[in-house]
Amino acid sequence: PYAKTVDPVGPPQNVQVVDVTRSSVTLEWRRPAFDGGYRIIGYMVARRDVGVAEAKWVECHHGLLQKLDFTMKGLRTGGKYEFHVIAKNAAGIKSAPSDKTLPVVCKDNLVPPSVVLDYRIKENKMSISEGDTLHIPVAITGRPEPDVSWTRNGKALLKGQRVDVAYDGKKDAHVHVKESGRIDAGTYVVTAKNSSGSASETLNVNIFACPGKPLGPLVVTDVTPESCLLRWEPPEDDGGATITNFIVERQDVKQQLWIKVSSAVRRTSLKVSKLSPGQTYQFRVFAVNVHGVGEALVSEAVIAKYQFDVPAQPGQPQVSDVTREKLNLSWTAPLSDGGSDIIGYVVDQKERTSVRWQRITRRSIQELKLQVDGLEEGLDYEFRVAAENTAGFGKPSPVSAPVIVQDPVGLPEPPTDVEVFETTKTTNSVRWQPPKRDGGSRIQGYVLEMLVMGQEEWKKCHTKSVLRICEFIIEGLTTGPGYRYRVSAVND
Repeated sequence: PYAKTVDPVGPPQNVQVVDVTRSSVTLEWRRPAFDGGYRIIGYMVARRDVGVAEAKWVECHHGLLQKLDFTMKGLRTGGKYEFHVIAKNAAGIKSAPSDKTLPVVCKDNLVPPSVVLDYRIKENKMSISEGDTLHIPVAITGRPEPDVSWTRNGKALLKGQRVDVAYDGKKDAHVHVKESGRIDAGTYVVTAKNSSGSASETLNVNIFACPGKPLGPLVVTDVTPESCLLRWEPPEDDGGATITNFIVERQDVKQQLWIKVSSAVRRTSLKVSKLSPGQTYQFRVFAVNVHGVGEALVSEAVIAKYQFDVPAQPGQPQVSDVTREKLNLSWTAPLSDGGSDIIGYVVDQKERTSVRWQRITRRSIQELKLQVDGLEEGLDYEFRVAAENTAGFGKPSPVSAPVIVQDPVGLPEPPTDVEVFETTKTTNSVRWQPPKRDGGSRIQGYVLEMLVMGQEEWKKCHTKSVLRICEFIIEGLTTGPGYRYRVSAVND
């Protein structure tokens, strides 16, 4: 028979105890220097009690170990052990046992937690762009194994669809946030706690992005037919960078086309000019930082006109103090000023038979009255008044009552030379002369009255309203009592 020679497998190297607790021991080792010509397919770990007579080596697990480390659990607290490791290759050849470890006693080594941020994180600050992955690696140590927790802006940070929070129980911990946004920016605090104490580290994370929408509403004030004033507030979120400027645009609602008004607005207000009177506009504002342009804040639609109405009608003009050349007008203020103070009033006139009004005030007057001069004697005039505010002239007042321009008509003077020129038993004949002044109006006639002596009431002597001639016979008198007579003239 033939004997087959095989190369030996070297023992695992540098077997070390890397961690000890009251019930477990963790070992690490390196691969053998020689694999015997075949690949190493696994390892076997054995232990032996120290201080126990005739103690034997006991395998610590079932099957082969694939990794270069192993944690033995379920050990006796206070027990003293030593360990070795054997390698096996694909030919089934086992190595000699490695050098045994130094004896180790199972007990907890109390170590306060330590938290160390990754060396690439400088001054506890980190900045990334929106959409990038946020990765915060941390080294954590301590015995017993610390409990690790994270907060962001004072609130617990938990694992979710985008967020991974992990700690391997040995050293490495991290927060991993996919598709980061501004909501993920803020102050992160990682805390490790065990029975020996606690430790924490703080990291300020800034996620750069375009700024948010300016704070609304976008207020449109001081609207006129040609201009308006826009006001807004800066966005709550500046995108992690200083707001450099604002962009303002407008659109004619009918045309649905946005036009840039200004892209270099530094303040939070802007006067917009060159509007078309009567057109309906909308406005929008964008905030800008070094990372781009944010979302727009849009105004309500507004019509390019004064945001108040013209005044209501003034009261109907009243005419007084008429002469052949002038007269006085007066009127009352409108019941409504339209929402804007009354600037003044304008007065129009026309002849009663004409349809064309003529303005007789060059500019608005402040008072509720006007003396009208330069009128033509004998003509019949009408007047109207309109009030003005910033929006313009309101509806004219009701037209005044027609008035003829002439000197004022007064009462005529009394007739003269009243006498009884003939008497009978039952009649008296009375005559008189016309008054010297007719009061500016034609004499229509006369009223003759008599007073019976001893009585107090004057009585009309005729049934007609007036007498057309300057004499009259009073009939139905009686002898005895005396009579007195008086005559009054009546004009137009």
